[in-house]
Order: sequence, then C-alpha cells, then structure tokens
Amino acid sequence: MEIEKYMAIILLPLILVNYIRNLKFLAPFSTLANVIMLTGIAIILYYIFREPLSFEERVAFGEVTNFPLFFGTVLFALEAIGVVSNRAKQNILRTRVLNV
Repeated sequence: MEIEKYMAIILLPLILVNYIRNLKFLAPFSTLANVIMLTGIAIILYYIFREPLSFEERVAFGEVTNFPLFFGTVLFALEAIGVVSNRAKQNILRTRVLNV
C-alpha cells in the first residue's frame, strides 16, 4: 500500500485524540503509547543481539557531510522537549493563579 493511504488511515484517530482536552482521559492513550514503545525497543534489541556482534565491517564514524543532519536532528529533538515542558509550566501557573 502507498504511504499516502497509510497517512490517511492514521489521520482520523490522530484528529480524534487531539480533541481530548482533559489529561485524565488521555492517560490510557499515554499508557498504550508507552507499551508500544517498549515493545518496539524489545524487538529492536532482539534483532541486535540475535547474532554475535561483529564490528569488523562497520565504520567507526560517519561521513563529515552527514554531521549537519545529525546536529539538526539532535537540536530539533532537544528544542521540542523544551517547548513541551515550558507549556506544561505555563499551564500549571495559569491554573494556580487564575483558577482556570
């Protein structure tokens, strides 16, 4: 199946989950996401360690031309974490001060 069809199939559940405003109702989805993540990590570790590790034919370092891509990805991930935690702090302050 084409990737556009997969994206269209996933679009509706994503839209519906984003309409949930109360964190109490989002907790089961978060738990499900954590279980799926742990399952994925377990599958990755299985495929890594099912054969003896061999480093002879592997390169120790990547090419210099790929460094900007690596640093861009790392900075994007770190900045996203800061935005989420900052918004969480703002929501806590808003509820404490304004009782909203």
